[in-house]
Amino acid sequence: MKQKVSLLLALILTFSIIISGCGCRHQWKEATCTEASICTVCQQVQGAALGHNKGEWETGEEATIFNSGTRVRNCTRCGMTMATERYELTCYSENGQALFSPSDFTKKYNEVAGKLSSEIKAEEYSMNGVYITSLKIGESEFIISYSKGGENYGDTEMLAKGLDQMTVVFEAQAAIDNYTSLVEAFIIYFMSFDPCLQIEEAGTMVTTLFSGIAYNSDKISTFALNGVTHALTYDDEANFVLVTFFEEIDYQPEE
Repeated sequence: MKQKVSLLLALILTFSIIISGCGCRHQWKEATCTEASICTVCQQVQGAALGHNKGEWETGEEATIFNSGTRVRNCTRCGMTMATERYELTCYSENGQALFSPSDFTKKYNEVAGKLSSEIKAEEYSMNGVYITSLKIGESEFIISYSKGGENYGDTEMLAKGLDQMTVVFEAQAAIDNYTSLVEAFIIYFMSFDPCLQIEEAGTMVTTLFSGIAYNSDKISTFALNGVTHALTYDDEANFVLVTFFEEIDYQPEE
C-alpha cells in the first residue's frame, strides 16, 4: 500500500513540475546583445540574445591638417565598437575659421615645400610680441601675420586655433626681382590651405590674382575656391598685400 502511495505522490509531483515548470520563482536577468534572458536562480534560459544595434557614424579621433582621423559606429545598446574607418580633412576651414593654429600653418608650409623640393622655407618668430611667419625669397622677406576678430595673434597664442584672417605683405620690387621664386612661394602658400589643390591649379590662382590687379582700377584682385578667399591689393608705398579669409566673401579694401 505504501508503495502505491509513494508512486502516486511521485506522479503528482512530476505532473506538477510539468505544468508549472521547474517550480522556481524565477528572477530573470535582462537579455543583452550577446546573451538571452536567464534566471539567476535556476539558470533557465528564455528567448534569445538581442543582437547588436549599429548606431550612426561618430568621430573618434579628430583629423588634423597633418594626420587622418577615425570615425566609429558603436552599438546603441552596449556601446561596443562595431566598425571603424579613417578619414582625411578635405577642407582646412570651417564656419569662417581655420582648423589650424599659426604655428601649424608654418609647419604645414614647410611640409608642402618639402614635398615639392622647394628651397623656400617658412620661419616663425616674434615681431614686437606678434607671431610672424617669414618667407625668405632671395634677399627679401615676405611677412605673414595672423588675426582673429581683427586682433593679431601674439607669440603666446601661436598654438591657438580659430584664426579667421591671414595677411602676407611684400614689396613690389622684391616681387619683380624674384618673380620665379615668388610664384613658387605662393603656389606652396595656396596648396597649404587646400589638401585637394594641385600645382597647376595653384599656379592658375597666382596668375589670376596678379593679372587681375594689373587691369583693375580698384587696385584689387580676388580669387575664391573651396571656402577660402584670397584678395590681392597694393598700397601707395609699393607694397603688395595678400589677405586670406576662411570663407568665400566679396572683399572690399578699406579706404
